[in-house]
Amino acid sequence: MVSTLERDYARICLMGPETAIKPGNIISRTKKFITVPVGHALLGRVVNSLGKPIDGKGPLRATRSVYRIKNLKNALHAYALRKGLTKMNFTKYKAAKTEEKKMKRKGSKELTKNAKGGLKKTTRYTRQFAVNLTKAMSAVRLLLKVNKTNLKSGIRLSKTSGLKTLRVERPAPGIMERRSIHEPLITGTKVVDAVIPIGRGQRELILGDRNTGKTTIAIDAVISQTRHNKQSVRDKIYSIYVAIGQRQAKVQEVVNVLKKTDALQYSIIVFAPSYAPAILQFIAPYTGTTMGEYFRDKGYHSLVIYDDLTKHAQIHRQLSLLLKTPPGREAYPGDVFYVHARLLERSAKLSKKKIIWFFNSFTGY
Repeated sequence: MVSTLERDYARICLMGPETAIKPGNIISRTKKFITVPVGHALLGRVVNSLGKPIDGKGPLRATRSVYRIKNLKNALHAYALRKGLTKMNFTKYKAAKTEEKKMKRKGSKELTKNAKGGLKKTTRYTRQFAVNLTKAMSAVRLLLKVNKTNLKSGIRLSKTSGLKTLRVERPAPGIMERRSIHEPLITGTKVVDAVIPIGRGQRELILGDRNTGKTTIAIDAVISQTRHNKQSVRDKIYSIYVAIGQRQAKVQEVVNVLKKTDALQYSIIVFAPSYAPAILQFIAPYTGTTMGEYFRDKGYHSLVIYDDLTKHAQIHRQLSLLLKTPPGREAYPGDVFYVHARLLERSAKLSKKKIIWFFNSFTGY
């Protein structure tokens, strides 16, 4: 990744091993921004800073959403209406075709005025509706034949969507796009919920010494959202836990806790270990934020936890010193506050006129 552009040269950060790079190698640019995969396919997985799975469960697969329709008629119309076709036009078209068949049976070559008017009002969309309806009938009949589904219990139809990618660096929403924070986020810790309630769209900082339970509070908040998700269908809250420079044993412990509480199915783990290249540890929180923004833009909720930003600041200091950026107090670069502000400002509850819902961010120092 190109980090600095000078007049005669560019400073580049490597995201992989440097053993294969030798003096005299030709480097060409891709003219692309860094992107990561997003979507429901990431739920329950452990990925690195580039969105690649590292949990040994295989590659990411396209998401498959299954929905149930109670009767055959609604199933057929839902299949045909998916392309924006209206049921009213189809009804007129069907009535006109029925009238046409009746007249042909009687031996008349001309249609009645109602039948003519019905056929004139139909468009190519209504004819396409009839084609889709025929396809839907065969598809539903095959579905009933294979799955032996009873019409009284409903029909299960599925829709598969491919993986989507978004840029890691995205601008924060403007003031006019935001909305006031008026809905609570239940963390599961009674003292926090009673004394200092956290709202949806709020950024909250958790301060404390080592081994004082900062991560425990954040994980309890993730588990609390699981109880909420099981009771709600549309108002779901998906959690993204970003581990920056953590030990693998600690992250494995977090994964085991989420598995026992059934919270992993609503969560994504972004893991940038301490032995990973510095640039991968640096972009890890931006990757988690991008994944949370996807759910927000789709009308869901998301909770992002950064554990922790102290190590992220140390990684930024390491990169800045290697790139010969002028150091400041305690060798931290002067833009360390801007780096975190740019990250946290992307968390917001947006207006319904633009994009609905929110995502929170918990940060630990």
